[in-house]
Amino acid sequence: LQFKYDLLGPVRDLVYEIQVNTLRYYISSVIRYFTPLGPSSN
Repeated sequence: LQFKYDLLGPVRDLVYEIQVNTLRYYISSVIRYFTPLGPSSN
């Protein structure tokens, strides 16, 4: 049972990191979609 808890920590951290990276990528792509790329595109 202790091994399961020891394994659960890094896995949970990895899942959290993946979720944060996915959310950050989604937000940046939404911002990139709604804002024109550079002043020349305006």
